[in-house]
Amino acid sequence: MDRLHRRHVIRTLILLGLLVAVFLASLAWLVRRGIPRTLATVGASIDSLLRRGHDGGFLVIHISLFRREFVQLKKYSDHREGCGIQLGFPKAKWSEPYFDAVWRVCERLGLDCFVGRLEPGEMQFLVVDFGTDVSRATECVRRILADVFEVGEGQQVFCKLYDAASAIEPSCSAADVR
Repeated sequence: MDRLHRRHVIRTLILLGLLVAVFLASLAWLVRRGIPRTLATVGASIDSLLRRGHDGGFLVIHISLFRREFVQLKKYSDHREGCGIQLGFPKAKWSEPYFDAVWRVCERLGLDCFVGRLEPGEMQFLVVDFGTDVSRATECVRRILADVFEVGEGQQVFCKLYDAASAIEPSCSAADVR
């Protein structure tokens, strides 16, 4: 193998290595964003939060891979009140243009909502408590995605579940969940 041929092989291997690295980094970034869902299937992730999430676990639904906006739900669980899920839409700088529209969607659906803090010292959130009613939570999230963020029927959103078990959480028994 002559010197020129060796250089060509080395350059090709370096380029191939860079392409593989970019591919793997892109794949890792996509996986980090969550499971792709549509308006028709987003309820499966909400159900997973209720069934598998730990107390304080949450579901973040990213509007797209390239936009900052998101919708989030949090699971609560204690032995006195049972378990359930809450919408927590943040009152933050990025969400200001959407905050009143999200409030109106919740009112149109006849949901009880208030602005408060989910944890002491946190920013304020628009809070809606759905209890264990996954259907109602799903309808609310679908309406927010469609009406406020203009997500179309076939458009994908990305659902990422945090602090979840691999099976149904014992604090949410079958009697607590629908």
